[in-house]
Amino acid sequence: MNFIGEGPRSNVVVATPPDVDHPSIEILEPEDNATLITSAVTVVGTASDNIAMWKVEVSTDYVTWTLANGTTTWSVNLTLPEGKSRIWALATDTSGNVWLAEINVTVVPVPRGTGNMDILSVGERVLFAAPILAIGVGLASAWRRRV
Repeated sequence: MNFIGEGPRSNVVVATPPDVDHPSIEILEPEDNATLITSAVTVVGTASDNIAMWKVEVSTDYVTWTLANGTTTWSVNLTLPEGKSRIWALATDTSGNVWLAEINVTVVPVPRGTGNMDILSVGERVLFAAPILAIGVGLASAWRRRV
């Protein structure tokens, strides 16, 4: 409308603002700076986006990327070398926006038969000790009945 009056109607225009927000991503397992006793590891995490997630990829060398199973909750199985490793997880949303998470882990395998419990967590030690404790209690009960 102007000083002459109302003009003809314009064509209808539909516009969608571009998605410029990057997704978020988090590696839940293993924890950052974890010491692992095996080179086979399942990396688990979550990702989200304000519109929609497209994919999650994981790398240990920042060159070769493995597509994870799932997007908002995801996982991937990796085989890590002995020693220190970095794991990157890359989330990509449906608009092509990306975001990265990374953790460091160390693989220190326990040689078979060494009985080295120093690098095991409390929970892992309980799992190892529980059967031994049960056998000891059983033997003590049997010995008491004999005496």
